[in-house]
Amino acid sequence: MKRLLGALAGIALLGMSSNAFALPFVSLGVVGGPNYNISTYPTVLGTAASGGMGYSAGLSAEAGPIAAKLLYTSLTTDVGTLTSSTSKSLQIPVHFTMGLLGSYVGFGGFLENSLEDGGGSNYGLSAGVKVAIPVTGLSVEGLVNYGLKDQGGGVKGSTAALLLGFSFL
Repeated sequence: MKRLLGALAGIALLGMSSNAFALPFVSLGVVGGPNYNISTYPTVLGTAASGGMGYSAGLSAEAGPIAAKLLYTSLTTDVGTLTSSTSKSLQIPVHFTMGLLGSYVGFGGFLENSLEDGGGSNYGLSAGVKVAIPVTGLSVEGLVNYGLKDQGGGVKGSTAALLLGFSFL
């Protein structure tokens, strides 16, 4: 009897999972939070650039095992000790996810388009871990976008973000 109840409970958990087998489950929400520029920069004339803090905000959508986001991202790059620059872009990370009850681990790729004059585009690999708080619609997600396109001088634009989210559908 205990084995039967345990098996039924396991099947019920899988059935309630937001990512388990069925595509009809759709979730829409908003996300936002701090990010960090994890790009690597070469040393030029004895001055090394390094990443800085910024923020990301946008929309999230999930349908079955697919999760996508549209993020407005502002990134800071520190050059030397007194100079910094800020860049703005739109990022679209798309993940194939595995998880239960709205929480998941996801792997995929991302596209990025600069909003700066003369800015370019970027693409690369993306990974994320989302932990959802059941019933509340709230979640916390760690997201890393690793750029594969050379942005000039060997720089590959990459970011790490900690996103707080709220699903309204």
